[in-house]
Amino acid sequence: MPATIFPATLGFTWGIPTPETGMAVESVRQNDTVEVFEQKNNVGDIVAIVTYNPTAEITIAGETVASFTAAVGTKISVANLIALGGVAAGLVICRAIEFTQAREAMQKISITAKMYPLIPAV
Repeated sequence: MPATIFPATLGFTWGIPTPETGMAVESVRQNDTVEVFEQKNNVGDIVAIVTYNPTAEITIAGETVASFTAAVGTKISVANLIALGGVAAGLVICRAIEFTQAREAMQKISITAKMYPLIPAV
């Protein structure tokens, strides 16, 4: 049964909005960053800055299911991406996968990926 939020007009998001393929998602984190160039004058004061090269680091954690197929170094689809710089989605590359197994638990997984919003996810 879906959760009911009171008052509904506040616009909060409860839980993880969209299931991810191949896993029961526990958490999704997205860290958006840019590079910054600082122009200094003759006495070392910053007089201008340039921001460029936006990217997003994404971490998804949860338990794997039979349909899990992600592999490091490959393009993946992330259902819960948040728009970065006005771009809803770009190329997402899986950079690391960590598996955890325990005696009395389902197999857990943590995926680390990077989104490049200026490269199309062809």
